[in-house]
Amino acid sequence: MWPLSLVIEEVSIVWAKLNLLISALMGLSAALQYNDPDPLPWIAFYACAAFAGFTHNGRMGAFFCLGLAAIGAGWASHLAQNHLGLLDFAKITQSMQAQSPGIELGREIGGLSFASAWLAALGIGQWMRRRELLRVQKRHRVLSHPTKDPSDASATDPDSPRPASGS
Repeated sequence: MWPLSLVIEEVSIVWAKLNLLISALMGLSAALQYNDPDPLPWIAFYACAAFAGFTHNGRMGAFFCLGLAAIGAGWASHLAQNHLGLLDFAKITQSMQAQSPGIELGREIGGLSFASAWLAALGIGQWMRRRELLRVQKRHRVLSHPTKDPSDASATDPDSPRPASGS
């Protein structure tokens, strides 16, 4: 039986590699949108998704990832709702040529949904790590600085001279 810390470390390594792969795919998706009839929103969305993935341990924060995931999910829902009659999910993977608008819409909805799900996972992971870090910091502060009388200078300043004990 593996200790929990080793399991968590293994999961972290797998997560980091998977994140790198998916972020690279999001960057590639952004680069391939140049020939789309409306490339700018697609390039912006996939580039932001790639950036969020590459900097998932940075200061972008969970709210950036979750906000971008909500935008992507809303966009995919809007496309699906407005073009429901055109969607042809059965033919999405048959050919790279989009013979009908339904194939292109299905691919767009699939890409938005996949990116949104990954961004949501990143955002939730960041939020959980941040929450755990704050909990550990709070616990460390409580353990390293036990509560004492606030008027006692030595309780707050470890370098201050302590009063001599005795009468």
